[in-house]
Amino acid sequence: MYKPKVTLVSPIGLPRSEAPRGDFDWSIDLNRKTIALIDNTKPKADLILELVGGFVQESFSGVQIVRRQKPGPGVPAPFLHELAGKTDLVVMALAD
Repeated sequence: MYKPKVTLVSPIGLPRSEAPRGDFDWSIDLNRKTIALIDNTKPKADLILELVGGFVQESFSGVQIVRRQKPGPGVPAPFLHELAGKTDLVVMALAD
């Protein structure tokens, strides 16, 4: 299976030298899992999620994608508790 190199960066506002970083372990088995893609309504977030969703569906069999959209940027997502009980992974796109 193709394992791309992806670096996750914490968006907590620390200087680059102090921010926690890590490599995502693509050996995780997402076959037959349910993944939520959350659009935060910023420009291009929908495009990022489309790419992520497409990659996951091409790479893993039986994946179910749940799409949600926040009411607006900077507004909490009112559906997070619902998704926590129904999904195996949540991806939120932040873009501009």
